[in-house]
Parts: sequence; structure tokens; C-alpha cells
Amino acid sequence: MPYLDDAQVGAEWMLIDQEFYKNYKSYEQISSMQPIAYKPGIIQRVQKNTEGNREIQGVLFKGINKDFDKKFLKDNLKEGKLIQFEGEPSRDMLISRKIANNLSVGVGDTLASVLIAKKAHFSVSPEFRKFRVCGIYETGLEEFDNEWAFIDMAHIQRANGWGINAVLDVNDTLKGGQVEIGLAAVTTAGKINWTINGRPYAGSLLRLPAVNGQYTVVAGDDAKKLVSDTVYINVSETDNLGTGNLDSYLKVVSNGKNAVGVLVSDLKGSSGLYAGGFEINLKKWEDLKSTDAWLYKLIGPHYSTKTIVEQQPQIFNWLDLVDLNVGIIITLMLVVAIINLVSAILVLILERSKMIGLLKSMGAENMTVGYIFLYFTINILVRGLIIGNMLVFIIFAIQHYTGIFKLNPETYFVTTVPMEFDWVGFMFVNCLTMTVCMLAFFLPVMLVTRIDPVKAIKIE
Repeated sequence: MPYLDDAQVGAEWMLIDQEFYKNYKSYEQISSMQPIAYKPGIIQRVQKNTEGNREIQGVLFKGINKDFDKKFLKDNLKEGKLIQFEGEPSRDMLISRKIANNLSVGVGDTLASVLIAKKAHFSVSPEFRKFRVCGIYETGLEEFDNEWAFIDMAHIQRANGWGINAVLDVNDTLKGGQVEIGLAAVTTAGKINWTINGRPYAGSLLRLPAVNGQYTVVAGDDAKKLVSDTVYINVSETDNLGTGNLDSYLKVVSNGKNAVGVLVSDLKGSSGLYAGGFEINLKKWEDLKSTDAWLYKLIGPHYSTKTIVEQQPQIFNWLDLVDLNVGIIITLMLVVAIINLVSAILVLILERSKMIGLLKSMGAENMTVGYIFLYFTINILVRGLIIGNMLVFIIFAIQHYTGIFKLNPETYFVTTVPMEFDWVGFMFVNCLTMTVCMLAFFLPVMLVTRIDPVKAIKIE
């Protein structure tokens, strides 16, 4: 996944309009790619609980947009629905069941949130927003369920001041027959250059004649590293300019005699063109390392990539330890199975030594006698595998549907023992058991070749 160094705390940004993003569908190993943004914050229930308190909790907001791959969220959604992006920016919030229980809220409740916003000249101040809980998810991974909340990425883009977002303030009264509009911008840029109808403008207060006129105001980065923001102003001697929408506002100013309508439009800003990074989902886990190396060369030296293993090393270190334990357990089980099988065949051969001597005296070859014991070996082995596999299916079904076997999430990151049936691994273990046990069968059968018919017949 390509991220800038500090993308997870919202400190860095990158343009969404990247060549690798526009063409990602042509890469066979990539399943999906979407821009994302992270922002730490605080959420609090609006209504007091039965004890008269309003619970509060720190969270890590994950900003997504309408192109986000919804499969993971759909699979883990327990109540409600996913974020709806019909009216941007959406006020929906998707939280975990753990957070919902901590705050005593449910689907449809309102939460007040605080995002630490980055303003002009990198000043920092809190931004308060209200969100509606649209859904509740549960992954079973305590680390994520304890702190992650999903929101529309537009809120994080604007809070961080990415790009340039012009903010025009219209005065309430006319002065000298002119409309006064204050010019300001929320941005990460060091200095903003203004142009009015294509001409440079140096002031922070714009004076327009109180007559019909249309003006194009552009806020640009002095260093020319950010995308400019263009805002349109329509001044009319009548206030009949429409009602506006989410990206515009209408204000009527008056000098006591005449009223003038001022409509400021297209206030989206250029923050929507930036993201904290891109999240990439692969079709195959085996392609992780090769795709990471390939992506690093593709995106160039300006950005870096971090795989899920690098982002969550503690989880994968634990999984490596589990894999080591699985290997040790399977090895021990094979050793025990070999010892039991060899012991059983040896006992059988010793008990039937007189029969072996009699068969040899009648002309039976060692291979013929060995086939007899091979039949008994296969009989024991197949019955053991059938019973063992039946127990596996029963335990898998019980745990999958009931989750009866619990784990300590502080140690194992999950609350229950996860169960996943892998047919390839299942067949591999069965075939490995059959192969190793059959190879072990030849050890006791070698004893058959050493049995002397004369001595064996004399055994009482």
C-alpha cells in the first residue's frame, strides 16, 4: 500500500490524480485500489445516559469515499448499513460494536466529534462535527474494534487543510455603495496569491460595486505546488439569486435603502483532490512481496510503500509463532503416529511369527507375507484417518457456528479461536500422514525377512 511517511496521523498528503491509480485495473495482481485518509479524534454521545453522563472516547478516523472496496465492511457489518455518499460530505459514521457499547449508542444515534484541524500557516484548532451512526461492525480483532471509526474522507481533507479552500466572508452592510468581501483560505500553503477575473489582487478585502456583476476569484499557492481553488461571486441588485446549496451561500447586504444579493458559489475547494495515501487489496496473498517491490519502483522516490505486515508487525509476528507451533504439533503427531503404527505392526508380526514360518515353509516369499501385513496396516491407517477427519469436521462446525472456544484478546488479538477450512492444507496433511506412515511400515516388515521358518515353527 503506498502511503506517505506520516499518512496515518494525517500529517502528509498526496494528489489522488496519480497515473498508477488511474490505471490500476490493468494490473492483474491488484483487486482494488482506493484513496484513504486517517485522522485521530474524539467522539462523544450527544444525549446523556441514564447516569447523567456523556461518554467520550478517542478514536482513529479512517476516511473513505464512494469508490472504497466495501467487501470487508459488508462481511463484518452487524447492524445498520454502510456509509451513504449521496449528499457529500456524508454525515454517516460506521463504528465498531466495542465503541458502540462503550458509548452506549446504537444505529441512528448522533455523535459529536472533534478533529484536530490544521489551519492556515499550520495553526492547530479543534473542529466540531456531528455524525449519525449508520452502522455497527465487528471484526473480532480487538486492536481495530477498539479505536477505528469510518467517515467520509471529505471531513478529514477539509480538517487537514489539504489543497486550498477559499473562505469568503460577505459583510452585512454596504459601505460606500460597494459590497465588501473578506478573502481568506484554509490551506497548508505558506502564502496565497489572489486573482480577480484574471488580474492579480493583493488585498485581503475585496470591494465590488453594488450592481449586477459576476466575478471569478482564484486562490493560488505562491509556491505553485497545490491545486488552486476557484470561487464564483454573483452580485445582483435583487436578492432573487436562488437558494444556493451545500457548496454555495447567499447573503443580502443593505445600506438602509437598497438591498443587494451576493451569491458565492463553488466552495468545494481543492482539498478533495488530495488523500493521505492509497489502500491496495491484492487478489493473492502470495503476491504481497513482489507487488510491494514493483509498486515502489512504479510510484517513484517521492512516496513510500508499506505492506500490511509492516503496518501491523505484532499481529504477523504472532501468526508466525502460531505457524511454528502448528509445524511442531504436526511433527509430533506424525512421530506419535509412526511409533504407534510401527509398534502395532511389530506386535502383530511377533504374535504371528509361527504363522509366518509356516507360510515360508510352504513356499511363500517375503513379499507375499509382507502384503498380508500391508493389508492390516492400511486397514488401521484408513480407519484412524476417517475417525480423525470426522472429529475435525465436528470441532470445526461447533466452533464456526458457536465460537465456544474463547481466547484472551489482550494476548491473541481475537476473542475466539478463528476457524477456516483449507481444503489444500487438509488434503496435504492427510496425504503426508499416509505417505509417512506407509514408509514407516517397511521398518517392521524387514523383520519378516529375518524370521527363520524352522525356528518360527518350533515356537510354542
